[in-house]
Amino acid sequence: MLNLNNSQVFQSLPGYVKENILQSGIDFQDEVHLKEFANNLEKEYQQFSSKFKGQTLQ
Repeated sequence: MLNLNNSQVFQSLPGYVKENILQSGIDFQDEVHLKEFANNLEKEYQQFSSKFKGQTLQ
């Protein structure tokens, strides 16, 4: 199991990605799997935010 506090990959991630990883409860085996998961999260966030860019809440 990967110790996230000692992971350079985890420490380099944006705060919102770190928070999602912590909340997921996933026990990552290594930094390769962590990086893959983080990249997928960032892609989904970018797709979501671009979909709603310029819109206001009502």
